[in-house]
Amino acid sequence: MLVAHNSTQDHEDTLNELRVSVLEIVLMLIFGGIWCLLAASYLVIGYPSPTTLVLCAVVESICVFSYALRRKHFGWAASALIAGLWTCTVIATQHFGTALVPYLFGLILLVASVLLRRRMALLLALITTYFLISAPFGKSADAAANSAFLPIVFMWFSLFTSLAAHRSLYQALDIAWLHQDYALRQMHEARQHRQELMRLTKDLKQTKEDLERANSQAQHARRAAEEARRMKAQFAATVSHELRTPINLIVGFSDSVIKAPQSYGVPLPSAYWSDLNTIYRNARHLQGLINDVLDISQIEAGHMAILKEDVPPEQIVSEAAELVRDEIQARGLRFEVIVAEQLPLLSVDKLRIRQVLLNLLGNAIRFTDTGSITLQVKRLESRVVISVADTGIGIKQEDLARVFEEFHQLDGALNQRFGGSGLGLTLSQQFAEMHGGQLTVTSSGIPGQGSIFTLSLPLPQQQMFQDWEQWQRRTLESRPDRGRYFVVLDEDPAVTQLFERYTEHHAAVGVSSVQQVARLVQAIQPTALIVDSHLESQARATLTEYTVPIITCPMPSGKRAMQRYGISDFLVKPVTFEALCTALDKLAVPVHNVLIVDDEPDMVRLFTRMFQRLPAPCQVQKAYSGKECLRLLARQRPDVLILDLLLPDMDGLSIAQQIKRDPLLAEVPIILASAFGAADALQKTTEGTFSVAKQEGFEPIELVRCVEALVGALTPAIAIEPAS
Repeated sequence: MLVAHNSTQDHEDTLNELRVSVLEIVLMLIFGGIWCLLAASYLVIGYPSPTTLVLCAVVESICVFSYALRRKHFGWAASALIAGLWTCTVIATQHFGTALVPYLFGLILLVASVLLRRRMALLLALITTYFLISAPFGKSADAAANSAFLPIVFMWFSLFTSLAAHRSLYQALDIAWLHQDYALRQMHEARQHRQELMRLTKDLKQTKEDLERANSQAQHARRAAEEARRMKAQFAATVSHELRTPINLIVGFSDSVIKAPQSYGVPLPSAYWSDLNTIYRNARHLQGLINDVLDISQIEAGHMAILKEDVPPEQIVSEAAELVRDEIQARGLRFEVIVAEQLPLLSVDKLRIRQVLLNLLGNAIRFTDTGSITLQVKRLESRVVISVADTGIGIKQEDLARVFEEFHQLDGALNQRFGGSGLGLTLSQQFAEMHGGQLTVTSSGIPGQGSIFTLSLPLPQQQMFQDWEQWQRRTLESRPDRGRYFVVLDEDPAVTQLFERYTEHHAAVGVSSVQQVARLVQAIQPTALIVDSHLESQARATLTEYTVPIITCPMPSGKRAMQRYGISDFLVKPVTFEALCTALDKLAVPVHNVLIVDDEPDMVRLFTRMFQRLPAPCQVQKAYSGKECLRLLARQRPDVLILDLLLPDMDGLSIAQQIKRDPLLAEVPIILASAFGAADALQKTTEGTFSVAKQEGFEPIELVRCVEALVGALTPAIAIEPAS
């Protein structure tokens, strides 16, 4: 409103200035015109008459008076000027009687239409018309003949012409002023917006600083939380590992006493059997709890790795079923195992998947009192599905979402009745996800209808290549960013699974043979091909027609590490009698003499008890250090060597290398035993050369980005103190 008021006032001031300017021009013209008229009269007719001089003096006085009042009293000045001019013209008309004088009324009305209001100009025109009609022009002879018609016509024509022009002028001025006023309002609004933007910019800057500060604090908090989580996981892993060794010995010796008492040579009194079974059962339970805590800690700390191998799914299912069959039958439950025909091989860590199935079957046994337990395996498209169904108490709908949470158990009396650590299902789900699979559960929550746990595992890439077109179409539809793919070539499925699992910003596609590379490169147009040095030459020869860059780097393959060190098999502590028998059966050689190497005397004694349980007699040699192992090997060549990975004087891999360099001992099968998994034990460091090759060369920006990405992935250097 203030802006509108100011604009209106400015408009009026501008119009007043315009009227004053017009008045000044008229006054100057009249003032100068009279003097010019007097000069012309003097030259033509001589000295003017006194009347003429008086009238001219009056007009000049009126002009001076109007000029003096033009600023402060414009209305009075304009009215005085028009009234004086009109009066002088009337006097001149009556006195001189010339026919030209009445035409001056038209000029006077022309000025009046500009300086006065329209009504005043029209009123003055009517008075002038009446005067011209009623008053005579003079007493001369010529005056009578003249008519007032032409002066009146000229007067009204001048008036209307002036009013029309004046109106058009004012309309143009109004339009111009409206545009100016609009521009001023827009400018004022723009200034307000600018001030608002400046205020918002300041607020945004402050908010940005607050967000950066909060982000920095969040990053510090996240690093602290990650460090605390890592320390917690490391602590739990260390404590669990320290607890694992004694509990493994308790379980191992209890198992030997209960299942193979004949290996001791002296029968155990019957009074001990009940207590010994209680010890064995509770030790097994405690062992399971410790193993679950240790596995969870390793997964959280990022130390859990899996060693994949191609195994038939029916083998894993049958082994798990045989381990729990007696317990299921002892509870009076019906146990059904349904295996589909012609199942493809799975590339999995057999030990971990069997552990998942044992957890699922153990849960089914605990929560099922009557009815049956069904273990089924079948193929669905590109996956193998293993399900465990029971007729137990089931799971309530509100508890389904929390089944796989850590330490989540049934409440109240059910928890006291069925027990459990609350980690088995959590660990099973994480093992399934580490294999690229899923573990799901369905249940109606109605007792007697039980629940169904379903483990879904993907087929390896070589199985998908049998249905190449379908796999290619599904892959490209699910991931349309074709340029973000890269191909990993390696015979070890664990290596390709490592890239497929941990790659964040690209999509890794693993293949196991060079023949598959060309088809895959043509289909998905990858950014690069990742190969190990031993496959580089074959890959280059296959891809001569393609310009895909080839990245050569050492691959962390536990399978090749075992081959490189000449390791026949790997046992993870705690070692069960069944696991030992499975490893010996793989050797396919008769075992009559065995050398056991471990720095723990109790562990050596436990292995000795296990070998004494074998059907065929076996001679056992014992060593507690690496040097003692090499000394015994020099004396007698064993049929198999059980070797601990960590010894006090040297590690097991160094011993294995020395054995393979000896021609007399190179053929001795070596079975490593360690509390760590094969992938953890054999893949601590990966040595080799990292190189990137592109057939057509690198663009400068490509080179910079490659180096930047590589540098960003490396660990910063630390100062090494010189040895004293």
